[in-house]
Amino acid sequence: MQVINLSTRPFLGCAIVLTFLRLATAQQSPEASLGYLQPAEGVSVSLWAHEPMLCNPTAMDIDSQGRVWITEGKNYRMKLKEFDGLDRIDGADKIRILEDTDHDGRADRVIDFADNIFPVPLGLAIEEIWSDGVRKGTRVYVGNSPDLLVLEDTDGDDRADRRYPLLSGFHGIDSDHG
Repeated sequence: MQVINLSTRPFLGCAIVLTFLRLATAQQSPEASLGYLQPAEGVSVSLWAHEPMLCNPTAMDIDSQGRVWITEGKNYRMKLKEFDGLDRIDGADKIRILEDTDHDGRADRVIDFADNIFPVPLGLAIEEIWSDGVRKGTRVYVGNSPDLLVLEDTDGDDRADRRYPLLSGFHGIDSDHG
């Protein structure tokens, strides 16, 4: 076996690193990615939703109507001190509701429940508000360090009307579910 000293051949070293970097960051179609899954015996998988309906999901929950609530964190892993108004994607960190309205097994509708949830929302729990058997709105608890936020839809239109911290004081930068 011959060992190649990459420090004496910088162009070869660069080519090898760039080749691996390209392989590591290459994107595949959602259908191609599905082919790599290996479900347990008796379990099947299918594609229900993909980009651009959702991007960089960080948490999910399912409501009583079978809709999937997703938190998106496009600004994930960026330290607060790095944001100077140019690097941060404003409005990108959001909560989306995905729904299969025609019942064909694929999401076909997206509702933005809330946006501009910065720093990145990393936890999610849905509480539906009912009165006399009728859904009146939704209360959503969001892990959003340094806070545990509550976002409320008070009129049933699937859009957050109120936003306030339930708990505050979690510390750290890029605290990953702190």
